[in-house]
Amino acid sequence: HKDDADAKFVEGIVSDYTLHLYCAKDVLAELRLVRPLLDRVVACGQQWAFETDTKLAPVARDMGELGLCVDENVCARLLTVLKKECAEHAGNVQQIVGIPNFNPNSFPQVGRFLYKTKGYVPLVATDGKEWDDDKDASTSEPALLRLLDAGVDAQTRAFIDAMLEYRAVDKVRGTYVENLDGVVEMHLVNGVWHKLYVLHPIWKIHVTPTGRWSSSPNVQNWPSKRARWNMRQMIVAPPGH
Repeated sequence: HKDDADAKFVEGIVSDYTLHLYCAKDVLAELRLVRPLLDRVVACGQQWAFETDTKLAPVARDMGELGLCVDENVCARLLTVLKKECAEHAGNVQQIVGIPNFNPNSFPQVGRFLYKTKGYVPLVATDGKEWDDDKDASTSEPALLRLLDAGVDAQTRAFIDAMLEYRAVDKVRGTYVENLDGVVEMHLVNGVWHKLYVLHPIWKIHVTPTGRWSSSPNVQNWPSKRARWNMRQMIVAPPGH
């Protein structure tokens, strides 16, 4: 067990000896854990998964360098659809609260409606933990869902449902369509130059604890279930492929 001595040397609370002892306990605990953890890694087959992914590292590198060709026409069409849906859902929110200029992206306005106008007690703080008087109230998705579970009136239920729907559409618009971090490149195919919009994800093979690959931007998790929100339809084969 280590004493809580983090950074307390700044306040002059502990001596150099106490801090050295604290660090020594830290090192000793890690040394004692090394062998059991290694045995556990081997027993779970993670060693083989790690070695396989390491061999695939050049593939991940080449995938990122090659990139994904984005059809700008499809991207523009999706953006138009999503902007229209965002406006419709924002209008629903404004109609429910009875305020024409209500901004669903404004956390203070959302919080004021729920906790001042409607008088509900916050259940979640902005740090994600339980709310108390010393913390700021959250209007995040978990906070809204907790309010629904606790029981709210019909207007508040309609408001929360509309807010969640608006945020879902707005996130898809802002994350996956409007702010694509691609680059314009010129590609020569059969003697003809083509201007392409290419997205170059960085594939991370040893990052997530579950062992799966991840990428930045997270193209693996692009929405595809809703036909009108299928982000993956933006990706096309480049000319000549």
